[in-house]
Amino acid sequence: MQTAGNFTLIENRKTFWFEPTTNDWAQGHGCTHDLLLQNGEIRRAVRLLKTVAYLAVDEAEDGSPVWEKWLIRDLRTWEHKH
Repeated sequence: MQTAGNFTLIENRKTFWFEPTTNDWAQGHGCTHDLLLQNGEIRRAVRLLKTVAYLAVDEAEDGSPVWEKWLIRDLRTWEHKH
């Protein structure tokens, strides 16, 4: 069983939802979840910590992720049956 959930971005107080990633590239680079954007139509690999989210916004020439750091609060998780 894996965790899904949501958090609030401190910068603008928007709520974002996430679910476990099944992407091999994302998992290989330390991402644990997919951030769901635009009603789940767009997914971004994310590494979640208690107060920080590292969002993979691009891929460098060497194949490694280019990270964007988001300060977050109100991280909530629950069990996700995938």
